[in-house]
Order: sequence, then structure tokens, then C-alpha cells
Amino acid sequence: MQGRAPSQWFEEYSPTALPYHVFTGFKAVFPDFDDWQETHSDVRPHGRLFAKSEVQFVNGALIGAGGISNSTAIRDLAPENFLCNLVWNTREEGLKFHYEVCDQPKIGKFLLTDPHANLHFIRHGWMLDLLNRNIKNAAYLRSNATTMISGERRFLAALKQPKTNCTYKIWTLGEVLSNPQRALSATLGEANLQTPIILPEMTDASRLFDFARDLKNIGVDIDDTLLESPAKGVQTKTNLQAQQ
Repeated sequence: MQGRAPSQWFEEYSPTALPYHVFTGFKAVFPDFDDWQETHSDVRPHGRLFAKSEVQFVNGALIGAGGISNSTAIRDLAPENFLCNLVWNTREEGLKFHYEVCDQPKIGKFLLTDPHANLHFIRHGWMLDLLNRNIKNAAYLRSNATTMISGERRFLAALKQPKTNCTYKIWTLGEVLSNPQRALSATLGEANLQTPIILPEMTDASRLFDFARDLKNIGVDIDDTLLESPAKGVQTKTNLQAQQ
């Protein structure tokens, strides 16, 4: 009989069976990111598997690999086991999915402690999604932006904790906008960092700095240095810890 809730191992081992990849902020910057990933890696990422209101299996499927339901109620009973089961049932092709900082928080903590998790994170990438939603209500806009900023800061602060075992790469939005190939190549693996690739279309960011100013004017604590083309390179687990 197939198991639906595999038990976790001791924390010094990985509770998941195989490595998997998690993307934060990429769909906001690259609308066709999933198509691009499928073209270059033969694996199409799932959407936000841990969005609070839905489970976004690839192509909008109601049932995932291994007969896993898209029910949020079932998923939220044991989100870690939901992920472990999905990693196992996609072991032949590999698992990739999107996770945003406003998604199910319990799985976010799990990702940080799992040695098999490979996180690819664009700081303030969510701003482009918020910009293109054209929200007119200032209070609603401020609430959305504040939620994303707070979630992002908590998640990045948690990366610095001793129990963090995942592999991660962090770019600012400014870094990705100025050098998209570097971030995109890294999502395909270290061997592809110097390999020329065809870039997917990027979201229009021409109004980004005006939008950042508008957010500041309504009381949102935006760090607009994250939007600039920086001198420093990508942060990894090694060099982020070295800064502490």
C-alpha cells in the first residue's frame, strides 16, 4: 500500500529522498520562467505548491504525482510530509516548484533545514508582481507590500540560523535586472553558469523606481538599494554566514 505521509528522519539527515529546487521571485521577473525551465532542463516547475489558498500542481492538475491530492486541507495537516511524498514520487524527473514568502510558513522553516533543498531567491522580486497589479487602493497596497517585506525579512533572517542546512543563492532584484543570465544559469546548475543561454522575456521594470517612491510615500519601508545594479555578487550560504 502506498504511503501518504512518510516519516521524517533525524534532523542531521535529509528528510527528503532527493535534491529539489525552489524558486522565489522568479515568476514575477520572468513571466515565462516555467516554459524556459522546461526547455532547458526538461522539467517544468510546479507553481506555488504551498500557497495558502491552493496547491498549484503543474498545468493546473487536480492530482499530483503518486496520487497526491491538491486539497489544501490535506496538505496543511502535514506540509512536510506532503513535500517528502512529492519529492519521492517525482524522483525520476526531479522536483521544482515556486515558493513565495507569503505562502505556508511552516514549510518555509522546513526548507531551510533540509540539505536536499536548493533555494533560488530574488530579494524584492515580488515588487514587479505588485507593480503590475495596478492596485489603486493605497491602504490595500500598503498592506500587501508590508506583508511581503515582513515575510522576506523573516525568511532571510532565518537563513542565518545555525540549523540552516539548505543550499541557497540570493540575488537582489537589481542584480537580476542588470544581469539576468547569471541568475537564470544558476537555476540550471553550476555547470551552466558560463554557458550562453537564450533569455526569457522579462517583466517591464521601467516604472520600478517610481513605484518604490510611491510605496515610501504611503509608509512602506522599502529598501531601494536592492533595486540598484550592485557591485557585489550573489550571496550564497558560505559568504552570507561570513558576514555575520
